[in-house]
Amino acid sequence: MRPSILLLAVLLAVASLHSLIACSVPQSPVDPQPPQSLTALLEAGHYRRAFAALDVTPLAADASAHDIAQREYIESRVELGLGHYELAFQLAEKAAVAEPRNAAFHVQVAAAAGRLAQHAGLLKQLTYAKRARKELDDAVALEPKRPDALYGLMMFYEYAPSLIGGDKALARKMAEDLTAIEGARGYVAQASLAQERKDSAAEAELLKKAVAADPDSYAAHMAFAKFVKLSAPAEIDTVDEQACLALLIDPSRGEAWQTLAELAVAAECWPEVNGLVQTAERFNPDDASAAYSAAVAMISAGKNLDLAQTLLDHYLERIPEGDEPSAGRAQYQLALLSEKRGQKQDALFHLRAALDEDPTMEDARKDLKRIEHSNP
Repeated sequence: MRPSILLLAVLLAVASLHSLIACSVPQSPVDPQPPQSLTALLEAGHYRRAFAALDVTPLAADASAHDIAQREYIESRVELGLGHYELAFQLAEKAAVAEPRNAAFHVQVAAAAGRLAQHAGLLKQLTYAKRARKELDDAVALEPKRPDALYGLMMFYEYAPSLIGGDKALARKMAEDLTAIEGARGYVAQASLAQERKDSAAEAELLKKAVAADPDSYAAHMAFAKFVKLSAPAEIDTVDEQACLALLIDPSRGEAWQTLAELAVAAECWPEVNGLVQTAERFNPDDASAAYSAAVAMISAGKNLDLAQTLLDHYLERIPEGDEPSAGRAQYQLALLSEKRGQKQDALFHLRAALDEDPTMEDARKDLKRIEHSNP
């Protein structure tokens, strides 16, 4: 997708955050994005829009078995993105049973099993991990060069315990095989393994190769931006440039807006923060993640807590996408903000609200106990 002239003007304006010359984003309305296919919505992480699209396109009464299985697969991807892992797993299983020779369906079962493993106790973690491995092996047997299956196996080999087949050498081989098929994606995958090894020099080189392999890869630009932001925060120009290049590829996705909002907070350019949040939401009204990221940066730095609270309240006005921070995480940030203000009761209120939303938040549970037992 090529940007409109108006979009280019907006992006050029936000591309100079570090200079602090204008500290503003044009307030001109942004043309809405054209309708996208379900596949494009899912690839970009727009799960709520995909859900809405499915809702208005029901299956025909005389739908074939293939059409039903395909629908179950798409619904599984949507539900997984919305954080409904058990339902996603059930739908993917039904599709894979209906069409056992469809590699995509096996990969989706594995993806749902992997998410369930992340939120399960130890025994169930092992069960789900082994199920994910089986489904990925089945997918590769059907399509040996399927990128998402190779990536899934890389993740399994890297993070699974050796007693169920984890093998870091095999993880590196899967990443190399993936690179031979999809260069940018493979280099980003290899960079993630380098990060696990704490080899920052290799990680930097691999991310540069990812951007060179596919200059139109949003994921490659954002992976490079995040790496530089963490490893070399003084190189703000590089972070800014990579985030803006990602926006030129797809301004409807949230990651680049989040990064630019964090840079604006670091520069204490408050009008820019508001402008970035508003502009991001013109491109994707369902996504308020730039507001969340800016607020977290302010709370961490202890800067402009009033604006941070406003942005978090704004974030809580809508249901987050599955890949965005949960309402529980936003409540936790409000608790941290209240504690910085010395408002103990408010902090306790927000910590309890966070745990009501997500009882698995151990950081919130520890802080709740700490503040409950602290002096008034």
